[in-house]
Amino acid sequence: MMSPTERRTCFVASTTLLLSTLEYMIPKPLPFMKLGLANLPLLMVLDIFGWKEYLLLSLLKVCGSCIISGTLFSYVFLLVFLGGMLSAIVMKGVSSLLGRNISLLGCSVLGALTSNLVQLWVASHLVYGSSIWVAAPLLLSIGLVSSIVLGLLAETYQRKGHFLDHDFTTQTIKPSANEAHPVPFCILCLVLVLLIIVKKPLPLAICVGFLFCAQTASGRRPRLAPNLILFCSMLMLSLFQPAGKVLLSWGKLAVTEGALKEAAFKAARLIALVSTSQVMVAVMPHIPGTFFAMLSLTLGYFSCFHVENHEGNLLQRIDAALDSSLSGNGKTPRPAKIPLVIVFSGICIAALILFW
Repeated sequence: MMSPTERRTCFVASTTLLLSTLEYMIPKPLPFMKLGLANLPLLMVLDIFGWKEYLLLSLLKVCGSCIISGTLFSYVFLLVFLGGMLSAIVMKGVSSLLGRNISLLGCSVLGALTSNLVQLWVASHLVYGSSIWVAAPLLLSIGLVSSIVLGLLAETYQRKGHFLDHDFTTQTIKPSANEAHPVPFCILCLVLVLLIIVKKPLPLAICVGFLFCAQTASGRRPRLAPNLILFCSMLMLSLFQPAGKVLLSWGKLAVTEGALKEAAFKAARLIALVSTSQVMVAVMPHIPGTFFAMLSLTLGYFSCFHVENHEGNLLQRIDAALDSSLSGNGKTPRPAKIPLVIVFSGICIAALILFW
């Protein structure tokens, strides 16, 4: 049985997932690009949670957000994990060292800059290459502005809101309990490995189509807009890494055949990896242990949120939304059509091997 402190941590983590979901719905040119909305609850508990509780909260936030977005088994998880955890360490560190000499606004700005710089550095080494630094000024500027707004919101809500005025001595909801399907999960693990090492565009293109079908069968709806934006952003970045025959040029920028092919291949691989991850999350086996029990409870709290129109000012509406997560009326996820998931995943494996 969980302690009140553990349940409180799960509740706060669930609020970060709610904000992550809102942010996930906003199309972005890069999958790891974030406004940092999920950092708002972390700012509000900086002075309340100790180091152990705070780091556990941050880990629940990272893992939970990647589960609901379906990126837990993709490269995006590494970017989010490193950026999110180091950002949390910086915010908690400066808050512990400086105390009242630094405001939540200052912690928010430092946390956002840390997260953005770490993610850019990792992305430049793993996926995009040095051309990603062309987008650094835009990403850092957006991060700076959003962190200032979030810092001001956190200070306002901390003074007037009722974020943790709840009784956590009893567990009012059940942990999230999606049905586990180890067979398709293992098949998808093989798909994931083959996608990482595939060298030709034809099997990759085949896989993208059938993985979208597998997503639908697993109960997760494919979102075409973010994938199209990702594809276009990769093509834009290719302008700064010319290679091969020049097709068009203006000034110092050139559209080259080699760079376009490489960018299109990388984009297709990223889309396929994220699609595979989303299906894997839907059929993921249950894992024993305290942390995974807390993660399950966090998802349970998250499933009970109801964002509706309530009377009162903005802070009162936020409080009403937070109260709704303790009602125990969670959403029932759509059941996965496992035979179809296995068929579509098997076709992907066949394509990757036959057209190797």
